[in-house]
Amino acid sequence: RNFTKYFFSKRDSNFAETFRNDSKEGDVQLKLEYYNKLTGSTLLSASSTFKTILLNYDINKLPDTLSVIDPYSGNYLVLPAVTVLLSKRTSKASAHLELIQNLFGKLKFTAGIRYDYIAILNEKHYISPRTSLSYALSPKLSLNLAYGIFLQSPSYIWIAGVPGNEDLRDIRADHYVAGTEYL
Repeated sequence: RNFTKYFFSKRDSNFAETFRNDSKEGDVQLKLEYYNKLTGSTLLSASSTFKTILLNYDINKLPDTLSVIDPYSGNYLVLPAVTVLLSKRTSKASAHLELIQNLFGKLKFTAGIRYDYIAILNEKHYISPRTSLSYALSPKLSLNLAYGIFLQSPSYIWIAGVPGNEDLRDIRADHYVAGTEYL
């Protein structure tokens, strides 16, 4: 179980509250893992995770005048008021499968795939492949190559705080790694 409570407030020089956040995010997670040494040189691992998530947002920001003048109109810019009052239950799930194969005593090949499901987004399904290759030059020194796609879902407040943000997509990073390892 994870739980986060956000509570903070901002006041102006007259001590009038201009911003308040009294929000909570909580989740309960179930995780399953499986490992099997298929042969002396082959390892299979699999995992799956399910989370049920409760979001309670209570955010209020009053309009704010900046000391910046709009170059087109000559007027001061005003940031509009923002209010987020939301209580919502949602869920996330993932599954991961990985195969590690040792070849010829010095070469290790790893291939994996991850699946993510995020119920709060309109684009709910994501696939992330990963692979790596490691060659042992000696018992302590190896050369490594790896590639993988890594995805992270946007923060819940990004999604739930603004109507239409359910169309946001996961944040993607493509990793290309080359290196040496000395142990």
